[in-house]
Amino acid sequence: MHPAAAGVLFDALTEASEQVQVLVTSKSADLLDRDDLDPSIMRAVASDKGLTVIGDVNTASLRALREHRFTAGELLRAGQISPEMRPAIESSRLIRG
Repeated sequence: MHPAAAGVLFDALTEASEQVQVLVTSKSADLLDRDDLDPSIMRAVASDKGLTVIGDVNTASLRALREHRFTAGELLRAGQISPEMRPAIESSRLIRG
């Protein structure tokens, strides 16, 4: 995706989400390079021992986002976006694959 198109796409998705539920998966850091991105709408995905784990963004990254020290795109480029790994992972958040 062209970096200039990322902002337009994000705005269109945000507008659509006012009418319907929108789920977007992307490895595009450019799409996440926004100061106004609400970190509470983000989820992170990782593979752990053959299982796909989907969860809230880890605490350290979430803090950095809320304090506006980094954009989500910057953290993604640095490999710092991962799910919060809890001791007892709920089976509803696991996908075998």
